[in-house]
Amino acid sequence: MNKPLSPRQSDALQAIRDYIEVCGYPPTLRELAKHMSISIHAANGHLIGLEKKGAIKRTEGVARGIAVLAK
Repeated sequence: MNKPLSPRQSDALQAIRDYIEVCGYPPTLRELAKHMSISIHAANGHLIGLEKKGAIKRTEGVARGIAVLAK
């Protein structure tokens, strides 16, 4: 990871990890937003920030295209 994560970005990353652990695949943007009790727009903002900081990699055009890169 290049830069430290904000507290909400850390929450989003943990939510993604937890979802993957339980379901075996990453959440959709809607599922992440619902899990965090935030809007889809806010969830997308967190994902953009996580990707810029090197914590995740997203695949465009894929509903569950989130890969966690950092531990």
